[in-house]
Amino acid sequence: MGLFSSSKDSTATEPAEPLQAVSQAPLGVVQAFTTHKQPITLKLQEMKKSFTGDSFHIKDAVSDQPVLECKTKSFSLHTRKEFVDLQGQTLFRLKKKIIALHATVEGLSPNDDAVLFTVKKGSSFTQTKLDVTFQNAADGQNMVLSLRGNFSGRSATMTLGGEKGPVVGRISREYLNAREVISNKQTYFLTIAPGVDAALLAAVCVILDEMENEAKASAAGAVGA
Repeated sequence: MGLFSSSKDSTATEPAEPLQAVSQAPLGVVQAFTTHKQPITLKLQEMKKSFTGDSFHIKDAVSDQPVLECKTKSFSLHTRKEFVDLQGQTLFRLKKKIIALHATVEGLSPNDDAVLFTVKKGSSFTQTKLDVTFQNAADGQNMVLSLRGNFSGRSATMTLGGEKGPVVGRISREYLNAREVISNKQTYFLTIAPGVDAALLAAVCVILDEMENEAKASAAGAVGA
């Protein structure tokens, strides 16, 4: 059956239209996570927060079976997030660029620290904007994904090649229950087009969560100053 179940029967989040394949070649940086032939929906659940940051359980939203995991690890004064498959192999790790005009995160190969993808936050007062660049593993082509949305409105859309390109993914947030409000833990649903790298899009969702949290903390600090 493979890693995933089709999302067509999922009641967790239903897109307005089913997502279609956007490319003849698989799209992404980890080809093992591009094999699904139908749209899929992943459920990303934030684990217990700690001083090292947020980790996420990532499951198939239909079967509730684990797909991969985002782990936060602490090394000396630094922390990093690693995406790990079900065999415990690290797919890539996330690293913030310290010197950058806009908030930027790189996805690095676990073997040689080569940059697999880059996620950069754009400037906008009215919506959330992220741009994702990577070299496609299947054919070596340079690719751009654009994320746009009103995340305070609990949703965002990812497109290929620009805002008006075909949709490759949709993110929505579950309304918090009382326990989640107290713990401040989030649950996201990520719907992914056929043949698009589920690990890459899950990483974009996690990066978006982190950037939004940092923006809120910065705004709160400015108010309290």
